[in-house]
Amino acid sequence: MQTKIWRSTYCLSIIILASMAVSGATKVEPTATITVGQFPSGVAYDSAKKEIFVSNLGDGTVSVISDATMSVIKTINVGKYPRGLAYDPAKGELFVSNSGDGTVSVLSDETNTVVATVKVGDNPFGPVYDPAKGEIYVPNFNSHSVSVISDATNEVIDRDLRCNSQCGKGLCDIRQDKYRN
Repeated sequence: MQTKIWRSTYCLSIIILASMAVSGATKVEPTATITVGQFPSGVAYDSAKKEIFVSNLGDGTVSVISDATMSVIKTINVGKYPRGLAYDPAKGELFVSNSGDGTVSVLSDETNTVVATVKVGDNPFGPVYDPAKGEIYVPNFNSHSVSVISDATNEVIDRDLRCNSQCGKGLCDIRQDKYRN
Protein backbone atom coordinates (compact mmCIF):
# COMPACT_ATOMS: atom_id res chain seq x y z
CA MET A 1 0.00 0.00 0.00
CA GLN A 2 1.33 3.41 -0.96
CA THR A 3 0.96 6.32 1.43
CA LYS A 4 0.76 9.81 0.01
CA ILE A 5 1.78 12.82 2.01
CA TRP A 6 -0.04 15.91 0.81
CA ARG A 7 1.79 19.20 0.98
CA SER A 8 -0.41 21.94 -0.26
CA THR A 9 -1.17 25.56 0.33
CA TYR A 10 -3.15 26.21 3.47
CA CYS A 11 -5.59 29.06 3.55
CA LEU A 12 -7.53 31.01 6.10
CA SER A 13 -11.03 32.08 5.17
CA ILE A 14 -12.21 35.29 6.81
CA ILE A 15 -15.94 35.46 7.41
CA ILE A 16 -17.67 38.64 8.44
CA LEU A 17 -20.50 37.45 10.70
CA ALA A 18 -21.72 40.94 11.54
CA SER A 19 -22.95 41.35 7.99
CA MET A 20 -25.29 38.41 8.55
CA ALA A 21 -27.04 40.18 11.41
CA VAL A 22 -27.39 43.42 9.48
CA SER A 23 -28.50 41.92 6.20
CA GLY A 24 -30.51 39.06 7.64
CA ALA A 25 -28.49 36.65 5.51
CA THR A 26 -28.91 32.96 6.16
CA LYS A 27 -25.79 31.79 4.34
CA VAL A 28 -22.25 32.52 5.53
CA GLU A 29 -19.70 33.15 2.79
CA PRO A 30 -15.98 33.86 3.21
CA THR A 31 -15.07 37.45 2.38
CA ALA A 32 -11.47 36.50 1.56
CA THR A 33 -9.23 33.47 1.33
CA ILE A 34 -5.67 34.17 2.46
CA THR A 35 -2.72 31.83 2.04
CA VAL A 36 -0.93 31.30 5.37
CA GLY A 37 1.53 28.69 6.70
CA GLN A 38 0.95 24.98 7.23
CA PHE A 39 -1.88 23.83 9.49
CA PRO A 40 -3.26 27.13 10.83
CA SER A 41 -4.40 26.49 14.39
CA GLY A 42 -4.98 29.75 16.28
CA VAL A 43 -6.22 33.27 15.53
CA ALA A 44 -5.98 36.58 17.40
CA TYR A 45 -6.89 40.13 16.36
CA ASP A 46 -5.26 43.50 17.07
CA SER A 47 -8.09 46.02 16.64
CA ALA A 48 -5.80 49.06 17.06
CA LYS A 49 -3.45 48.06 14.23
CA LYS A 50 -6.14 46.11 12.38
CA GLU A 51 -3.99 43.02 12.07
CA ILE A 52 -4.91 39.34 12.28
CA PHE A 53 -2.40 36.85 13.70
CA VAL A 54 -2.55 33.17 12.70
CA SER A 55 -0.40 30.47 14.33
CA ASN A 56 0.73 27.82 11.87
CA LEU A 57 1.26 24.49 13.64
CA GLY A 58 2.98 22.76 10.70
CA ASP A 59 5.82 25.18 10.04
CA GLY A 60 6.43 26.96 13.35
CA THR A 61 5.34 30.39 12.21
CA VAL A 62 2.80 33.12 12.84
CA SER A 63 1.30 34.87 9.82
CA VAL A 64 0.46 38.56 10.24
CA ILE A 65 -2.42 39.66 8.04
CA SER A 66 -3.53 43.22 7.31
CA ASP A 67 -7.31 43.36 7.47
CA ALA A 68 -7.24 46.38 5.12
CA THR A 69 -5.58 44.46 2.28
CA MET A 70 -6.47 40.92 3.42
CA SER A 71 -2.93 39.80 2.68
CA VAL A 72 -0.03 38.42 4.72
CA ILE A 73 2.35 41.27 5.55
CA LYS A 74 4.87 39.26 7.60
CA THR A 75 5.65 35.68 8.62
CA ILE A 76 7.35 35.32 12.00
CA ASN A 77 9.32 32.23 13.08
CA VAL A 78 8.33 31.12 16.58
CA GLY A 79 8.75 27.84 18.52
CA LYS A 80 7.86 24.29 17.54
CA TYR A 81 4.16 23.58 16.87
CA PRO A 82 2.58 26.95 17.73
CA ARG A 83 -1.06 26.54 18.74
CA GLY A 84 -2.93 29.05 20.83
CA LEU A 85 -2.68 32.82 20.85
CA ALA A 86 -3.50 35.48 23.44
CA TYR A 87 -3.27 39.20 22.75
CA ASP A 88 -2.40 41.92 25.30
CA PRO A 89 -3.70 45.19 23.79
CA ALA A 90 -2.25 47.38 26.56
CA LYS A 91 1.33 46.33 25.77
CA GLY A 92 0.76 45.38 22.15
CA GLU A 93 2.10 41.88 22.68
CA LEU A 94 0.98 38.52 21.39
CA PHE A 95 1.61 35.33 23.39
CA VAL A 96 2.01 32.17 21.29
CA SER A 97 1.99 28.76 22.99
CA ASN A 98 4.45 26.39 21.31
CA SER A 99 3.31 22.88 22.17
CA GLY A 100 6.33 21.13 20.67
CA ASP A 101 9.02 22.76 22.79
CA GLY A 102 7.25 23.87 25.97
CA THR A 103 7.65 27.59 25.36
CA VAL A 104 5.61 30.73 24.81
CA SER A 105 6.88 33.17 22.19
CA VAL A 106 6.14 36.82 22.97
CA LEU A 107 5.69 38.96 19.86
CA SER A 108 5.65 42.75 19.61
CA ASP A 109 2.85 44.04 17.38
CA GLU A 110 4.94 47.18 16.77
CA THR A 111 7.84 45.33 15.16
CA ASN A 112 6.19 41.96 14.42
CA THR A 113 9.19 40.20 15.93
CA VAL A 114 9.81 37.81 18.83
CA VAL A 115 10.83 39.87 21.88
CA ALA A 116 10.99 37.02 24.42
CA THR A 117 10.75 33.25 24.70
CA VAL A 118 9.35 31.96 27.98
CA LYS A 119 9.85 28.36 29.16
CA VAL A 120 6.59 26.90 30.54
CA GLY A 121 5.33 23.33 31.09
CA ASP A 122 5.02 20.36 28.78
CA ASN A 123 2.73 20.82 25.74
CA PRO A 124 1.32 24.32 26.37
CA PHE A 125 -2.02 24.92 24.71
CA GLY A 126 -4.40 27.90 24.64
CA PRO A 127 -3.09 30.90 26.61
CA VAL A 128 -5.56 33.33 28.18
CA TYR A 129 -4.80 36.99 28.97
CA ASP A 130 -6.22 38.61 32.13
CA PRO A 131 -6.08 42.41 31.64
CA ALA A 132 -7.09 43.15 35.24
CA LYS A 133 -4.06 41.30 36.63
CA GLY A 134 -1.67 41.71 33.70
CA GLU A 135 -1.13 37.97 33.61
CA ILE A 136 -1.19 35.30 30.95
CA TYR A 137 -2.37 31.84 31.98
CA VAL A 138 -0.95 28.97 29.94
CA PRO A 139 -2.40 25.47 30.43
CA ASN A 140 0.23 22.76 30.00
CA PHE A 141 -1.58 19.69 28.75
CA ASN A 142 0.98 17.00 29.55
CA SER A 143 2.17 18.61 32.81
CA HIS A 144 -1.39 18.95 34.14
CA SER A 145 -0.47 22.45 35.27
CA VAL A 146 -0.91 26.11 34.44
CA SER A 147 2.00 28.52 34.04
CA VAL A 148 1.35 32.17 34.92
CA ILE A 149 3.35 34.78 32.98
CA SER A 150 3.61 38.44 34.04
CA ASP A 151 3.03 40.79 31.11
CA ALA A 152 5.26 43.37 32.85
CA THR A 153 8.35 41.14 32.79
CA ASN A 154 7.45 38.38 30.30
CA GLU A 155 8.62 35.87 32.91
CA VAL A 156 6.87 32.97 34.62
CA ILE A 157 5.72 34.01 38.09
CA ASP A 158 4.13 30.65 38.92
CA ARG A 159 4.83 27.47 36.99
CA ASP A 160 3.31 24.80 39.14
CA LEU A 161 -0.40 25.49 39.48
CA ARG A 162 -1.93 22.02 39.48
CA CYS A 163 -5.24 21.26 37.88
CA ASN A 164 -7.88 18.98 39.31
CA SER A 165 -8.20 17.39 35.87
CA GLN A 166 -6.31 17.39 32.59
CA CYS A 167 -5.77 20.84 31.15
CA GLY A 168 -7.02 21.40 27.68
CA LYS A 169 -8.17 24.29 25.61
CA GLY A 170 -8.60 27.30 27.84
CA LEU A 171 -8.05 27.26 31.58
CA CYS A 172 -8.71 24.34 33.84
CA ASP A 173 -10.25 24.76 37.26
CA ILE A 174 -7.52 26.24 39.46
CA ARG A 175 -8.04 25.44 43.13
CA GLN A 176 -5.87 28.19 44.63
CA ASP A 177 -7.44 31.27 46.22
CA LYS A 178 -4.72 33.67 45.08
CA TYR A 179 -5.86 33.16 41.48
CA ARG A 180 -9.56 33.68 42.11
CA ASN A 181 -11.31 37.01 41.65
